[in-house]
Amino acid sequence: MPSYVLDDPDYRRLRYLRYADDFLLGFAGPRSEAEEIKRSSIPSLKVGYTQVFTTVLTLRGWLVLGAGGIVFIFLYANLWMAARTAAPDVLWELDDQLGLPGRAVLEPLIRRVLVPAVAVIALLSGIRASASWDMLLRYLNATPFGVTDPLFGRDLAFFVFELPLWRFIYGGALTLVMGTLVLSIATYVLLRSLVLTAQGPRMAVGARNHLLGLAAFALVLRAIGFWLDRYELLYSPRGVVFGASYTDVHASLPALGALAAISLLCAAACVLQIGRGGWGFLVAGLVVLAVVWVGGLGVYPALLQRLQVTPNELEAERPYIKHNIRMTRQAYGLDGIKEQDFPAEDRLTAAALDRNSLTIKNIRLWDHRPLLTSFAQLQEIRTYYKFADVDVDRYTLNGELRQIMLSAREMSYAHLPSRVWINEHLTFTHGFGLVAGPVNRITPEGLPDLFVQDIPPAVKGGMPKITRPEIYYGELSNEYAIVRTKSQELNYPAGDQNVTVWGDAYANARAGLPFINLSTGTSNNGGPGGTPGTFAPLAPADKPETSTYSTYYGSTAYKLDTKSGYPVNEGDGLRRLAVGFRTGDHTGSSVPVTAEGPGALNFAGYLDESDLFFRMAATLSSDTNPWLVVGRIDQSTNQFCGQPQVNQY
Repeated sequence: MPSYVLDDPDYRRLRYLRYADDFLLGFAGPRSEAEEIKRSSIPSLKVGYTQVFTTVLTLRGWLVLGAGGIVFIFLYANLWMAARTAAPDVLWELDDQLGLPGRAVLEPLIRRVLVPAVAVIALLSGIRASASWDMLLRYLNATPFGVTDPLFGRDLAFFVFELPLWRFIYGGALTLVMGTLVLSIATYVLLRSLVLTAQGPRMAVGARNHLLGLAAFALVLRAIGFWLDRYELLYSPRGVVFGASYTDVHASLPALGALAAISLLCAAACVLQIGRGGWGFLVAGLVVLAVVWVGGLGVYPALLQRLQVTPNELEAERPYIKHNIRMTRQAYGLDGIKEQDFPAEDRLTAAALDRNSLTIKNIRLWDHRPLLTSFAQLQEIRTYYKFADVDVDRYTLNGELRQIMLSAREMSYAHLPSRVWINEHLTFTHGFGLVAGPVNRITPEGLPDLFVQDIPPAVKGGMPKITRPEIYYGELSNEYAIVRTKSQELNYPAGDQNVTVWGDAYANARAGLPFINLSTGTSNNGGPGGTPGTFAPLAPADKPETSTYSTYYGSTAYKLDTKSGYPVNEGDGLRRLAVGFRTGDHTGSSVPVTAEGPGALNFAGYLDESDLFFRMAATLSSDTNPWLVVGRIDQSTNQFCGQPQVNQY
């Protein structure tokens, strides 16, 4: 995981933002890498992606206009028709049981709001349709796969490029018709063409015919939906393998075909009822449709699965398992595998063992289940650390490819000593390290031989050193964590003490920068890996310019400024960053801070002690030859003391 400590050499951050046809890249890290990213990015930004943007924008615009226009025309035409259907009998309004305002009041209001209301609905529908622009492009640019499915004999391109679009159009059309039907009924109720009287509901002939026409249209669309549902059986999870199963093919598939036909017959019944009185044909058709729907897609498949398939499942599902295996092999390019017999020999010689020594070293003897128990007993360290499972991986160790069994030590929030919000999201934020060992080695005590163990991780056997053992995301650690706050974030336990992330960051900030001690004139010469150097002590107060410091890089000399007593670059005369602060009670205290030199404005006023070192690292990151000077400040003036002394951090 990349470091978030700003002075860490491994610190990297890359951010990418695209808005319309504009691109913005933000990178935090070494300048050389930033320049390389810039050099490699410029050619790709000049290849003419404007056409891609304009194509998408144009297509989305046409979809808004086309889909919105269709919705507006269809919805407005039906509601306009409903608004102009006159009530056949004025006495209906007097007998209305709903107590609505009169038709004379509602009709002008409906006509005024009809156009703007329909326009808003059409615009929203167009915007929703435009979001599926990529689906339309895939349909228009479909390319055959050259492979057909075993159930319907269609090219797979139909299921990838065409079927999603047809499903989307069907869903949109059915929603439009059903919505129009509901709004038309509401309009007829408001305008008294559909009235609930004491003798029962009464409906004007024009309203009845109109609603029957919409119902017929909806049933035709539902028939199309049932037909499209047949193709969705290829994605069925019902059987032992993914895809159409015995029950899907022999029960659901015929039922869907029957439902499509019955829906069309119901639509025809609606049309027949337009010229006839009563509701007999339509009610009979809807009853049959409901019975076949429930029985054909619910009861019958369940009975078939339980009574015929389950008792002899392997035989029943054999053809569909073969289809699944064949298509999976073909999808992964494994359909060209040739089987060849290799006769086994019962003679084992020393030469054969020598030739296969690496294979023998990687024969797995440990079973993952007892090994997981052993890891838990030996290496969980704390009750809130857990090992989820044991994985097998391969690493090159001492020049040999070895099989390693390993498990990450994750944070288990269910086992925290106290499950309060601060503990779960601010303090106990991550797991730490892992346990790893070879697959076939044990210790004299019969325990697994571990190449990686303990906290902090100790490695042996050629395993790479683990420099960032924190685990923020894993199989158990899936809660959000808030880091870099003023709260103490646990990094890892150390005996009866806890090492916090702030403490670790603080130590890194000290170790990662050239650091001058103003009391002794010594420096750590640039952090990890640097050889500590000894410098001349501070010059006498009356002759500060006589003290010269050689830098870690060995090329530039630094003098103490005659006025401030802090190092300056002899070559360019630039002051180094000097920071002074008083010691707080503990890490995390807000302390008064003052600073001089480049970036001093970042250190004004009171700062958190931990944040102070992050700011030092961030300020010095732009310095080509950085030095960090730390001293103390006078408690009364909040200024650097006349004779600087090092703060003992």
